[in-house]
Amino acid sequence: MSAARPLGYAVVAAVWLHHVAIAYLARLPVAHLVLTPILAASLPVGVTTLARGRRLRLDDGDDVTRLALIATGIWLLVPRYLYTCADRDAVVDHVVGLAVAVWLLVGVGTVVRRGALPAFASPLTFAGLVVAGVVARDLDVGRALTAAADSGHEWNLHLVNLAMRGSGMAVATVVLVWVGQIAWSRWRGRAPRPLLDDDVAVMSRALAVGALVTAVVVVTAVPSSVDLVPTGTAIAVAVACLVAHLGDSRRGRVAIVIAVVAIHVALAAVSVRTLLPAYRRGSVAQGPGSGPGAAPAGEPAEKTQ
Repeated sequence: MSAARPLGYAVVAAVWLHHVAIAYLARLPVAHLVLTPILAASLPVGVTTLARGRRLRLDDGDDVTRLALIATGIWLLVPRYLYTCADRDAVVDHVVGLAVAVWLLVGVGTVVRRGALPAFASPLTFAGLVVAGVVARDLDVGRALTAAADSGHEWNLHLVNLAMRGSGMAVATVVLVWVGQIAWSRWRGRAPRPLLDDDVAVMSRALAVGALVTAVVVVTAVPSSVDLVPTGTAIAVAVACLVAHLGDSRRGRVAIVIAVVAIHVALAAVSVRTLLPAYRRGSVAQGPGSGPGAAPAGEPAEKTQ
């Protein structure tokens, strides 16, 4: 058995157990307690599969590394992800819904590659249809067009900036480390290892999707943290490609997987400490930005009216 396979199962198990603990402490109904953790844990698996463009192999060290990075990156880069997962409506609409859409894209991509569908039915085309369907379902078309025609989107941009500030700092740190590695290699007279073309393509597409979703949110509604789940997920994919490039060796991959699993265990401990007091009181922990239409962290709700 490959040494990567146990680490791959450990990543999936850690994510699943984290969601089980949240569903239990958030007092979600029995059906949600059983199904929601499975579907939520399938999100990073589906996103990694979509990014790799093929079936994920848990005996491949690179696949396991990217799965671990994306799984933990979602928790670190999606604003207030804990409160989204602890809210029944929010987790179904924004996490499970995203997971279903991602796996739908994986299925369409597989069918297209096998030649069962024409080339125009690509995952990118289907992604546009999915986005259009979600927007048409969740938004009143007249209200959305009126909001989009309004030029005063500065406040919405301010809310997005506040919600994504932590994610931006994390991305800046990773980019700084990458630039530092390039500078160090050149200082030592070595040619820096370039990014693979596939990684550049995945990063470009992920950031483009994140920017598109954010733009739709800004021009059609008052943003809340739950609306930025796709944005944070897309950023997690781009960051995972860059970090995997920095640790592209057997030892580097093992170190990355162990580190991110440890980080995810720490995040799970924080989730338990956050939700446990409310569970003991017989209520559900809530916070700004924890539900649809709520303000992001640090912003009073009345300003979003």
